[in-house]
Amino acid sequence: VESGRSELAIEPFELMELLVGVTALFEPRAREKGVEFDFVPDLDALGCYQGDIVRLRQILSNFLSNAVKFTHQGSVELTVKTEPAPDSDKTRLTFSVIDTGIGFDPEAKERLFQRFEQADTSITRKYGGTGLGLPICRALAEQMSGVVDAAPNPGGGSIFTFTVDLPQ
Repeated sequence: VESGRSELAIEPFELMELLVGVTALFEPRAREKGVEFDFVPDLDALGCYQGDIVRLRQILSNFLSNAVKFTHQGSVELTVKTEPAPDSDKTRLTFSVIDTGIGFDPEAKERLFQRFEQADTSITRKYGGTGLGLPICRALAEQMSGVVDAAPNPGGGSIFTFTVDLPQ
């Protein structure tokens, strides 16, 4: 991805099919842990879009996987909102994964998106992982002219967002 050798495969896809498919992968694990799992689509966002569904699925799957892994009580929620993209005939989609998990300090935010880094060293020992998922998500988002971001959730936990402009 970082070498620029991967090419986007732009094709039509139904947003609801993507969202239902990706939530089906993670909802059972959340329920096993006793964590509430919610999916809240903006009905205006539903429909057919042109984009790389594999890359979109990869980003959303990483966000949801992390949210379920790092949340032991409370909830994980996937939302999608839409608005017209500025200076374009595209639609801006903003996907958010909001959890009540372990969260992170605001100072750790930039480390989250650096290769082989996690919020702190105890994370790797306790939860495993390579520290590559979020940097790959950032690179994929940038390849699609999108943006990923993270913020501590004021109620505890984290909010990870992915924003991309796609034609319908």
